[in-house]
Amino acid sequence: MKKEPLELRDLAIYLPYGINCLVTKSSYLHLSEEERTGMLTSIEIDSNVDNICVTRPSGEYLLTDIENILPVLRPMEFFLQSIDFEGKTFIPEKKILDDCWMYRMDDEKFKKISDTAERTIELPFWIVERLISWHFDVFHFIKKSNAIPMNHLK
Repeated sequence: MKKEPLELRDLAIYLPYGINCLVTKSSYLHLSEEERTGMLTSIEIDSNVDNICVTRPSGEYLLTDIENILPVLRPMEFFLQSIDFEGKTFIPEKKILDDCWMYRMDDEKFKKISDTAERTIELPFWIVERLISWHFDVFHFIKKSNAIPMNHLK
């Protein structure tokens, strides 16, 4: 299967929630993966090129283009496992069930969340938005080699 290039619209949905990216630009390959990973902090759109700024935890930044970054996302398999997010540890499935006291979902529809990204369209928007806010790979960018699994780094 031919790799589809990552586009700005692919990243846009994650931007309000802060997304970490791994810079793959050849001029930065002398740095470790940890040193090439940081928060996507700005995008400069120009008629010729889109510059992506990734700010490292040290405060230094790396400039590149969209072809040279991989978003760091959480694989959908982690939906049923305990995750750490913003200093809290929880199981996403349980958190969503606890928060949806007004919304009744049958088991079959709920199982689809961790099943395939194509089926996220069948879920209520607030659930998809919550998964995106927790940096889940709801669009299967990892499978398309356009993202890196969060558990790969560390």
